[in-house]
Amino acid sequence: MNGDAEKYDAYDKIESASNNFFLVFILIHIKFEFSEMKAIRILTYICVSFIYYSCSNYESRMIDGGNAIVERIESYIDSVGTTPESLSDIGIVIVDESNPPYYYEQIDSANYTLYFGTVLGESKTYYSDSKKWEDFIRPIKCD
Repeated sequence: MNGDAEKYDAYDKIESASNNFFLVFILIHIKFEFSEMKAIRILTYICVSFIYYSCSNYESRMIDGGNAIVERIESYIDSVGTTPESLSDIGIVIVDESNPPYYYEQIDSANYTLYFGTVLGESKTYYSDSKKWEDFIRPIKCD
């Protein structure tokens, strides 16, 4: 698919989504005989709930994907005896800065961090010293 076709496809999806929201608004307003203001409140609640669910689902999917990468890193350490220098050492093709959406940092031969962005300016980080995902940045505890 060329660039123009992708743009039009994206515009069609946005237009379709806005049409669907309009139809849901009309359905709530007419079917349940709610006032226009109450229908707007219900639709707002539905949208906020959808956005909240999408965001929490995103983080759990990213942690699952990150755990798969951590398993590959740990397998690499077991076979080679040191942490990989980059994700490409464990067979992950790095296309550009955001593909894959995980960032790996080799601290030393035994420690590393893996992280991904959650919201603007925030990230979730896996620390090899604690073997946990954490919401804050901290120095890694080297032996």
